[in-house]
Amino acid sequence: MINISNHNSAKWSPEQLQAAGGTVINVPHPVINPEWSETELFDFVSGWIRDNLIPVLDLNPNDNQPKNPIAIHLMGETGFCGLVAAFCAKLHNMIIVHSTTIRETIELADGKKVSVFRFVQFRRTGSVETQLFELGKEI
Repeated sequence: MINISNHNSAKWSPEQLQAAGGTVINVPHPVINPEWSETELFDFVSGWIRDNLIPVLDLNPNDNQPKNPIAIHLMGETGFCGLVAAFCAKLHNMIIVHSTTIRETIELADGKKVSVFRFVQFRRTGSVETQLFELGKEI
């Protein structure tokens, strides 16, 4: 699994590591400037994919496709994630997943709240998008 998020797998729970199914390659989520235009974001993400994602993919030199199926855990800024997901969707053998959690909130004596997120599962992102696309065709 390739983990593209702000949460390094070294800090994942044993349950999340087990669900990842083996080796996790961490590719840190970049800082995305909220003032960028769509064009600036696209240009940044294109370069980020070239410099950060492609080097960790085991691509077949004949067709530039991954040699083996691989899961991409993709969490973070929505525009960034959408563009990375669109790139990954063009490759065969790529499964995009996101993590689901349960938020457990504790209110402290001083009124401050502390939230702890407990991992539940990895959910395939593409399967939901495909279902929504099919739903849109029916409406």
